[in-house]
This record gives sequence, structure tokens and C-alpha cells, in this order.
Amino acid sequence: MLLRAEEAYDFLVAHLATIPANIGRDALARTRYAHMYLPDQVTRFWQSRGSTTSFGDLTDQHFRPFYDAVWELARIGVIRPGRVAPKNQETANDFGDHWSITEFGFQWLADASKRSYLDMSRLSEIFASFTGRFGPGFAQRALEAVRTYRTGNYLSACAMVGAAAESILLAVAIAKKGNEAEVLKMYRNSGGRSRVTTYVIGKSTNPSSDNSKPPCTFFTSGATTPHTASTRPFPK
Repeated sequence: MLLRAEEAYDFLVAHLATIPANIGRDALARTRYAHMYLPDQVTRFWQSRGSTTSFGDLTDQHFRPFYDAVWELARIGVIRPGRVAPKNQETANDFGDHWSITEFGFQWLADASKRSYLDMSRLSEIFASFTGRFGPGFAQRALEAVRTYRTGNYLSACAMVGAAAESILLAVAIAKKGNEAEVLKMYRNSGGRSRVTTYVIGKSTNPSSDNSKPPCTFFTSGATTPHTASTRPFPK
């Protein structure tokens, strides 16, 4: 059976979300002093699918989507390789199978609705503080700008900055008009961005000046609505 990494990712996140932050060391002994021992979860997954294959008979194809999934969770800072507190007791064969939840990871796992715009960087925390005012669409795009900047993809970061700025523009227009549906209808029509911009700031006395343009006009647009955000880490 072909398994996508996305399915393994969702399964592991659901499991990790059940682990309390204050779990005791006695409870951790069952998972070799890590929050998660991956082979146990791989076995549990395939058993939940009705497989009767024993652990020793599971092939690489059974395991690989889970290793891809945990690496994605590690990449965004939710888990890290190894035991909770190794204290010089790790062994070479521990790597890849023992995973522990980070302090940030417990925050990320606690609220599924916030996962698409939480990141462990300080800048992301600052942007997240504006979520209530500008919406999760802004928060996700601002987070993606931070993440792409941290990886050196500066042009992509610029595009996401523009998308985040456009989400702010929409949020301001909605607040000013008091009717989200009307603003989105205006935005989605031909020349919608210019119309929304004019509605928010009025007509500039010097339309040829770059100072009269909102930030989003300097970047590639990526906003849809200020209140939507994607939650998928793997492409479909």
C-alpha cells in the first residue's frame, strides 16, 4: 500500500498532540525516555489499517513516509532528534527513531487552528501578535516570509511580504466598510486591488509617486482573503 508522507504527518501530529508537557520520567521510560519512539508509531499505524504484518516484516516502504514526516516536524521546530534529556546516554542507533517535543512544539501542538502561523522565531512571534487585527491569512503569509528569508530565498520572501501587506489592505478595507462580502466582491473584480486601495487611502495627489503606493504593489500578489490560511505542509 502506497502511503503519502502527508498521511504519516497527520497521524504523528495527532499522536504527539496527546502527550502532556508535564509527562513524568516514569511514563517516558515506556518510550525509551523520548516523547516518541517512531517504530512503535509505525507499527501502530499499520495495525490501524488492518495490517497483520509483524514489525520485523515491515519493509522500508512502510517506514520511509514516517521518516520524511518527522523530518518535516523537526524542520519547523516541533520535535528534535533524541531523548528528552540524553545527558550523554545516547547511542548511535538512537538517531532517527527517538524524538522529543520542543518547548515550542508543545505550544504548536496545543491548538490546531494556530499551527499554520506559528514559528519558533522571535520575528514570527511579533507578527503573530497582529493576527487578531489582520486575520490568519496575514499571519500565515508573514510567517512564510520569515521562513523563506531564513533559508536565503529572498525573492520568495519579498513575494510573501507583498501578500501579507495585501492581507492588511483587505483587513483595513473590511474594517472601514463594515461589510466583508462587499469588500471581497470589489477585490475579486477586474482592477480590484486598485479599487480597494483607492477606497482605503483615497486618490493620491501625485499618482506617479512611488510614495503613494501601498507596499503590496511592489511585490507579487499572493493574498486571497485575510481570513484564510493553508494548513498542509506537503503538496497534494
